[in-house]
Amino acid sequence: KMMNINYLVELKHHLPFDQLSIPAPVLEFDAKKAEKNKPSYPYNGSEERVVRKAQQFGLSLNDIKQNTGRIIPLPVEETVEFLKAVGGDEVEGLFRRCARVSTMKEVQEKYD
Repeated sequence: KMMNINYLVELKHHLPFDQLSIPAPVLEFDAKKAEKNKPSYPYNGSEERVVRKAQQFGLSLNDIKQNTGRIIPLPVEETVEFLKAVGGDEVEGLFRRCARVSTMKEVQEKYD
């Protein structure tokens, strides 16, 4: 499973952050980057997660099912249906290149 994160604080939602050994210069660089863009912070302590009703990304499958009642997340279902409709399931190498981060963020925001 792959997750796209922009800040280390986002990594905290997916891994036990207190068990990671992250060098101080990396933490400092990330803190400066985060200060510039103002994501939720800090690294330590418990932090409240705000989950929107239609949110599809950055959640566990259980959270998505609880919020939406769907077993298969909508973006996954719609992607599979689209690929079937256009014959994408027969195209070799379709997923070898990742989309631009800006494009992925735009799509995530539209679904959420």
